[in-house]
Amino acid sequence: MPATTETNTKPSYTNGPFCLTEEDGELLIVAPDPELPGCYGLLAQILDCDFPEQALANGYLLAAAPDLLAVLKVLRERHQIDEPHHADLCEFCMMADAAIAKAEGAS
Repeated sequence: MPATTETNTKPSYTNGPFCLTEEDGELLIVAPDPELPGCYGLLAQILDCDFPEQALANGYLLAAAPDLLAVLKVLRERHQIDEPHHADLCEFCMMADAAIAKAEGAS
């Protein structure tokens, strides 16, 4: 279910890098707290109740999200610069734009 906000402002996400860590047997996604150097804030807990075999892999994927988004944005931009074309006709561009919009809450 997509998240909704009460206002018309665009949601902002926590800047990476994200880290996957295990504490007391729980998988956690954490990120550095910009206001408290050396401290980390909890972003998510990976529950394995429905997908125990995939919990660790899901955690790695979620922890990589900021890096993947940043790389996709660069690749998308470079693709347009290196091979100027009509982005609305390019399958890669449409897929990249849709993934970026989804990650930024615009889809």
